[in-house]
Amino acid sequence: MSRFSFLRRSPKNKSNKGQTINNPVALRRRDNPVASAISTFINSNPGVLALRNRNQVIANSIKETNPSLITQKGGPINRNVVSKAITETLGYPPLPKLFITDNPRAVDKVEELFLADTSIKSPAIIKELVKIDPKYKDLTAQSITDYLRREFPGQRTTITSDQIKAKRNLKTKTKAELDDPIVSAGIENLRSKMVPYFSKIVDESQSRNVLEGAHPAQLVNRVQPEGKTFITTPFRNSVHNRLENEAKRLMEQKNAIVSNLNDSNMHVLSYVNNQIKNVSDQMSRLGLESKLMNEATGQFNYFGNLYPNVSTLYKSVKGPPGGIGPSVTEKGSGFAQGGLVSLLKDKSLQRMAKNLIPKQFSILQGGLS
Repeated sequence: MSRFSFLRRSPKNKSNKGQTINNPVALRRRDNPVASAISTFINSNPGVLALRNRNQVIANSIKETNPSLITQKGGPINRNVVSKAITETLGYPPLPKLFITDNPRAVDKVEELFLADTSIKSPAIIKELVKIDPKYKDLTAQSITDYLRREFPGQRTTITSDQIKAKRNLKTKTKAELDDPIVSAGIENLRSKMVPYFSKIVDESQSRNVLEGAHPAQLVNRVQPEGKTFITTPFRNSVHNRLENEAKRLMEQKNAIVSNLNDSNMHVLSYVNNQIKNVSDQMSRLGLESKLMNEATGQFNYFGNLYPNVSTLYKSVKGPPGGIGPSVTEKGSGFAQGGLVSLLKDKSLQRMAKNLIPKQFSILQGGLS
């Protein structure tokens, strides 16, 4: 008997007694639900292996489609788990190491940013490098710090308390300049009127802060004054911020791919487009919308869709946790018919409605013009 014969037969136990093992990797995959889920996702999305952030993309997808899945040790699915499964269990090659020095443009950009501000934060540098090549998203803050220490020894400075205060004051001023208080006032009035109705369908601990007015873009993503355009729950607003940041990242990644499009990265473009659609769909299911300036085209890109009326938001908050999507209108029934429309007979609401822009007034009535 060959000394390697044990590789061809499994250990004798109740689950696999007498089975022939021709592919140990396949056996590990079969016995490992996480690896199986990852393999299925890769087979359905072959372009994902070329992405620098493939581990995070796959981890996010698995957590969304199968939230109960955990590792064999009972831990959560994260990018480190995915990375180990891809290379060790499934046998795919690891991603090549990433260096700033791989791209002369990246080297010049880091020098330009550092000399302009010797106290610049690593995430700010990464954000600019991603515009040169999306793969730089996977750079860690520590790798940037090490690079700066190596290339510019002793030149990096720290921010003083006065500088922190100045930045805070500048942010406050910027916030005031990029807000439209007249438009926001209408939504805030609408929010205050709707709070009593929504408070009845949430936990008592949430009843004091059940609704928020929301802007079509976060402060950091605005290029012009924007007022609040819709109401939502605090939790959905936090999800909105996360999805908006992801939409902006994907938009910039798509711009970088399109600027250097060829046969070798066409499949990556297709995958990024699918990811953009996925983010937009997630927003729509929760009645959220973002308006982002696309620097490559000079035009605004829109992601997600607002619910057609407050009634839909009410039903969604009351109903399934994943949202019910913009297709659920039912304008002639439920909360729209018995509550919001009848409220317009109230004189205080009529006065409030004068502060609403047409789209906001339409939402209050129960439909879109």
